[in-house]
Order: sequence, then structure tokens, then C-alpha cells
Amino acid sequence: HPDWDNGEQRAAIINTATIAPTKVNNSTYKVSRGGAGEVSAVSAVRTQATATTDDEATALSFGFNELTHDFTGSLKFQITNHGAAPITFNASAVPDGGRLHTVTLSAPSVTIGPEDSANLKVTLSVKAADVGSAFGFREVSGAIQLTPAAPGMNGGVSLRVPYFMVPRARSNVATELSKGFGKDSLTGTATITNANGARSGVADLYAWGLEGKDRKLGELGIRAVGARTNPTGGTLTFAVNTFGRFVTPNVNEYDILIDTSGTGTPNWVLAAGDLGKFSANSYDGTYASVLCDLPKAANCTSKYLATAPFNGSTILLKVDIADLGLTAANPRFSYTAASFDVRGDRGHVSDVLEGTAKFNAFSPAISTGQFNSAVDVNATVTASVSIDAAEWEQTPALGLMVVTADNRAGAAQAQLIRVRRGQQDEEGQQG
Repeated sequence: HPDWDNGEQRAAIINTATIAPTKVNNSTYKVSRGGAGEVSAVSAVRTQATATTDDEATALSFGFNELTHDFTGSLKFQITNHGAAPITFNASAVPDGGRLHTVTLSAPSVTIGPEDSANLKVTLSVKAADVGSAFGFREVSGAIQLTPAAPGMNGGVSLRVPYFMVPRARSNVATELSKGFGKDSLTGTATITNANGARSGVADLYAWGLEGKDRKLGELGIRAVGARTNPTGGTLTFAVNTFGRFVTPNVNEYDILIDTSGTGTPNWVLAAGDLGKFSANSYDGTYASVLCDLPKAANCTSKYLATAPFNGSTILLKVDIADLGLTAANPRFSYTAASFDVRGDRGHVSDVLEGTAKFNAFSPAISTGQFNSAVDVNATVTASVSIDAAEWEQTPALGLMVVTADNRAGAAQAQLIRVRRGQQDEEGQQG
């Protein structure tokens, strides 16, 4: 086809790629891994028709969608007949992988005259109830198959147009503290709702310690950091919430710089990063919490995976309290946070938060509702919260940070509730 332009030749190669029916039927093939399929050179040369979108794309992208209700969306593509004889294609949808969706076509067949084109609309429907939690990757995909209606049409060559969508069913968890908590009362109630969510959600309460400002950094911009403890289990967990949604967080590093010595200089760093990059300078996709002593960042150990829900904006880093040298007799520490674009996708930018936060690993100044509250759709639950006035004088918090992984990415995944305690604290907050 020497008279076809680059886009048309490219479309001929991709449209005529093939997938063995046995691979589709047993779910071993997915668009996200196999693309349009295996190139068939003979079919690419033989076809007289191509199928593309308005911008010459050869696939239909329904994008990433966070759902609080069932999804229905439509896209179209054009089938162009470059030949001298009319072509009729029978159209059908062939889903692959997890069949969490239905596809409706605007017509069961399409006839295209010589040197002409025709549109086919594809409507994709996904039930929010069929989409799992944020802790698993979900994809909706398949292809629209265009089969010649007669053996001699289009040289007997079929066309395929893949479609793809990443759905995420979300909760809508929100928390409200009883009036006067902190300033007027050391005890209070957290009322937690999940109005019109598509799924249940869990509200994890953290002591909110740090606040960031650099929104333009997106997934590398740290919005907030909080801490909570489980002395009985011997662990401490930090929550890092970012301004933007990440796709592959393991190419970034998020650090909690910890000072347990009281010198004002961090002597530990707890980092969330790709374990392969840490250990062998080669990414392996395992996102882990790695503890190293400072200043040399040596003697690193990793006991826990870092929790980073797919397409989210919150990372959880766990560490053993004993590994930090903290005890009931020496429970306090201070910390700050930073992020780094390790792989250089965004020019090796970083975000280093100003100021420090303080925390007691055995008796926090503000209770964090040990440990979480599950909230069904359209349900309401309550949790008790309290402040230890004496501890607040030594390790005050900004307030509560309510982490819900199944909420919408961004601010909703980490609701920040400021708590004021005392005149001096109130003046500092206002400043």
C-alpha cells in the first residue's frame, strides 16, 4: 500500500494482529499485556480496510474511572474502505480476562462503500458492585471483532479494535468530630459515614503530624503525614498522603526521617521504595518499607511491604517499634518526611517538608481509635477519641488524619481534621 500514509499503514498492521481463540477463552490473554495481538504480515498487506478513532488511535481507551455508581460510557471508531469494492463486516465484542462488563454495539454489521468510511459506536457498561477494593488491580478489556460477511470480502481478513478501562469502586467515607473536642473537651466522638459509596470503607485514624504545600508535584507532593501505633503488636505505622494519584509508586521513594535520640538530627530513615532497587539496583516491583540507620543510610532491613493501593495517593509504611530502639521508658521521637523521583521520570524532583512532628509510640497524645472502623454503604458508625493533656504538651498533633484507601484518590483518601488544644496551640495553628 505505497499510497497509504503512515497512520493507515500502522493501522493495517495493528488491526490485523491476531489472538489465538484458546488464549481468549481461557483468560490467558489480556489487552494490557498482549496489546492488539501478534502481527500477521500477510493479513496486514492483504487488508483493504482499517479501523481508527478520530485521532488515528487503534484502540478504545475508556480510561481510569473511580465509581460510586454503575458506569456506562460510549466511544466510536471509523472503519475506512480504501479499496474499489464494498465491504460488509459483522461486528461482535470479545471480552478477555475478568468479565466484569458488558459491551453493546450500535449495529451488528457495517457496510462500507469503496473509498468511504462508516462509524461504529461501542458502549461499555460496568457494575460498581462487581469491582473489588483498591487493594487489587482491576481491568476491563477485550476487542471489537470485525469479520468479513463473505469469504471474498477484504481478502478474507478480519480486523480487531481493542478496548480497555481501569475501574475502581470507591467508598465515600467521611468523619466528623463532636463539637468542642480538643479545645473544650479531652474526650469526644468521631461520627463516620459512608453516604452513597459504591462499597464499604475502613476509616483508619492516625495522629496527623505534618502538612505539605507543593500541589504541583502531584504524586510526589506530600500533602500530609500521620502516625499511629500498635504497642501490643510491637509496630508503628506512618501514612503518607500525596496531592496526586500515583500509577507506579515503586519508581518513587517516600522517606520518614526519624529522630529517636532527641538531638534534632534524624538517626533513622524509614523509606518506601522498590526493594529490588534498594538491594540490587534493579527494579523488581516489590514495594517495601526499608529501615536504615543514619547518617550513612546503612544496615538496612526490610520486614514489611509498603501498602500502596492501586491508582491511589496514600502509602503506609510499617516498622517494628523495637527496631527504632523505642521502649515504654523511652517512647518519644520526632520525624519529618521527603519524597524523591528515583527513576527520573519527572526530572528527579523531590519534596522535603518543613518542620517536624512529635509522637509517643506507646501513649499517643491523641488516640487513634485502635485500630479502624469499617463502614458499610450508607451506614454510620462512631468511634471514641481522646486527648492525653500531659502528653499533648510534649508531643502535640495537628489533629486526626482519617485514612480510607477505598475513597477517591487525593484529599478524600486522607481526611484532615484539625484539633486545637489550648490558647498557645490555637495561636500557632492560626499562624
